[in-house]
Amino acid sequence: MADKCLVIGLDGANFDLIKPLAEKGFMPTLAKLMREGLCRVLESIIPPVTGPAWVSFQTGTDPGQHQVFDFVLPRESLSRLSPVTTKDIKVPTLFDILHARGKKYISINLPCSYPPKAGQITITSLMTRGNECVFPSGLREEITELKGYRVVPDVSLITSGNLLAYIKDIRLLEQVRFDCARKLFNKEWDFFFYLISGIDWVQHYLYDKLLCFAQTEVVKEALEFYKDADTYIQWFLNHIPSNTNVIIMSDHGFKVYEGQFQLNEWLWREGYLSIKKRETEKVFIHKFQEEFVKACRSKSIVVPTWLVKNRLLFPVAARLYKRIRRFLPFKPVLEIEPDLSTTKAYNTTPESMGIYINDAGRFTDGIVSDKGEYVELRTEIVSKLKELKDNRGRSVVERIWLKEELYGNPAPRLAPDIIMLPSDYWFGSGFSSEIFEKKALNSHDLFGIFIGWGSKFKEDLFRDSLNITDLMPIILNCMGVSVRGNERKEILASLEVFNEEEQVKNRLKALGYLD
Repeated sequence: MADKCLVIGLDGANFDLIKPLAEKGFMPTLAKLMREGLCRVLESIIPPVTGPAWVSFQTGTDPGQHQVFDFVLPRESLSRLSPVTTKDIKVPTLFDILHARGKKYISINLPCSYPPKAGQITITSLMTRGNECVFPSGLREEITELKGYRVVPDVSLITSGNLLAYIKDIRLLEQVRFDCARKLFNKEWDFFFYLISGIDWVQHYLYDKLLCFAQTEVVKEALEFYKDADTYIQWFLNHIPSNTNVIIMSDHGFKVYEGQFQLNEWLWREGYLSIKKRETEKVFIHKFQEEFVKACRSKSIVVPTWLVKNRLLFPVAARLYKRIRRFLPFKPVLEIEPDLSTTKAYNTTPESMGIYINDAGRFTDGIVSDKGEYVELRTEIVSKLKELKDNRGRSVVERIWLKEELYGNPAPRLAPDIIMLPSDYWFGSGFSSEIFEKKALNSHDLFGIFIGWGSKFKEDLFRDSLNITDLMPIILNCMGVSVRGNERKEILASLEVFNEEEQVKNRLKALGYLD
């Protein structure tokens, strides 16, 4: 009998928090797995963010090969971003290989799984486009719990300042997700993937408080959620077939940052970037951001572009707002975008952790056309960033790479030209009265978790540390599936590449996913 594999993802989990939670009795199942199984720090990729990290998990490659660098990509212009879908993944995925081998899989909540390429059970994630995330769609009628399934929590609770209710809503969403997974677990499968996204959502707001087990009502509610997650894991262990190997893992870790370094504000002040009033439609990087912006709109007021451009008035207005904001019934928002007719460098999103040069060779409205100017400009920006210090004399950037240094030469066309790892300040893409915003925040870092439990993990044959790109070959090995190098190209060639939205819909209809 061929071995099966169960992977449970804990988005954003790291041992700095998971181990204390296990030791204090909040996660006894994970404590057992860490004692009995193979336990390793799991290094993420650069950038260590949800979208590209989960693509590296399912391909066994870094972004230089799979070519997903963010939740969105600037395909023709730096002001026109479009969300990543499965058609952007340039190498075969774990699921492509399993399908080609005749293996049955079930995937629940994996980022970058929309639209599914094969007619197997898939519930897509926050990167879903449109409202349908259950494939085949008929599953909603078969499994009643799926009728209440949501991709993201009610973010209006955050915008209204009700963090406690938000944590409770995450618990409810993950309970429904688990109920759906429990029903699907009874179906035939060789590989089962299930991701708990709520770990990441909770930690963005409470990671620093959780580390010190702060005695507040909202932290106590969050700790109950970690108990929930542990209970879900225990249920799966109680119901797995005897020939199943189990992996518990995360896509990245977490860290408390001192504040934000507003990268586009810095580029603007250095003369590399110009702005204008937004003319293009805003593209949401994922469902979470879309719902967040919608919730904010009713309470927002647009700041005039002329005020933002005024280097004397804008800082004064910003300082005044910070003093009186708790008394105001609205929040100011900036509806601006880069003026690409005069912009040479731009950071598309914080998640890209990079800077794009607005070169004419890639972008229809690019202005850097000379190769010598490109090299000189990039070298100059890198040099300035390496020298940039905060007010305590510390480097703002921990590491910095040219794209070919990180992703190979020649680098993929849509890779950022400069890629960075933050030091003590997380990157922001906004415009502000200050380059450094000194409000602490919780966000991603490189080091997640790996726990392997089962017959394949009894002998300690693994390196002291693992990379997320190691997981696809580990999973295939657990299942007794081998893949020759040339087979990857054959599998990729057999997959249909969707170029237009209508083709995607027609393909999904043919597979029985859409009515």
